[in-house]
Amino acid sequence: MGPLYTGVPHTHKYFTITSLDDGHKHEIRGVTGHAIPITGGGHYHNFHGVTTVNGARPHSHKYSGRTSPSG
Repeated sequence: MGPLYTGVPHTHKYFTITSLDDGHKHEIRGVTGHAIPITGGGHYHNFHGVTTVNGARPHSHKYSGRTSPSG
């Protein structure tokens, strides 16, 4: 079980690189939104953005989601 939400506003920086299966990669980086409390304890964060441009036919990808809940 992760730490419980303390009520202290916070965000997280993130960074990753997609796989190289197609011979190209994309970087994904950003900062999550603030913690969103969950009834009964814990919290999660929303995130969204656009990858770097890459590929034989240059392109990028939009992404969005939420972290797994803590607590």
